Amino acid sequence: MQGAPRSGSFDFETLMNAQPFTGARYTTHHMGMGFELADEGEVYMICQGSGGGYGDVLERDPEAVTADVEAGYLSQETAREVYFVVYDPSTLAVDQAATEAARAGERQARLGRGRPYRDFVNEWVTPEPPQHLPYYGSWGDDNSTIHATAWTTQGPVRVSGPMNQLPQIMLPDPNLLALAAQQARIAELEARLQKLDSQ
Repeated sequence: MQGAPRSGSFDFETLMNAQPFTGARYTTHHMGMGFELADEGEVYMICQGSGGGYGDVLERDPEAVTADVEAGYLSQETAREVYFVVYDPSTLAVDQAATEAARAGERQARLGRGRPYRDFVNEWVTPEPPQHLPYYGSWGDDNSTIHATAWTTQGPVRVSGPMNQLPQIMLPDPNLLALAAQQARIAELEARLQKLDSQ
């Protein structure tokens, strides 16, 4: 990169498919990782989904929804099942009356699915996250002590203590763990083959 900084196109698709830097290692990682240590000369590219926007999906202009379908931003299923827009899939022409009827039906269905806020909170809010989650961050009302879940080779473990005494919490990429296990197996088989060849 120092010798030819403009030798690569810095978009995900080109970088991962063309792999313009000779001798470089190209990997992908899950965005749920807490953080990743970077060395000088490494290129890190991060893609993150944007927020859902503001307002009720049933209030979105149906023409704007089909424009997003045409541009590839939304799937046809999302347009039909989330935005409740009825349209001709071949021309993307919106059927206004059918869309209004579909949206009115969904509003009625929402009323049937609804429940009092207190009931929702009582079911959803718990003192701590489920034990099986590999990483959840900190929780609890005690600000002097951090409670968190860390991922180890033995699985998730709960850690507690002042922030400055906690270990770094990193979530290893499952793909890298699987690759490391396979590389270890290959090394084991190669060693076994060399032993047989020497006999």
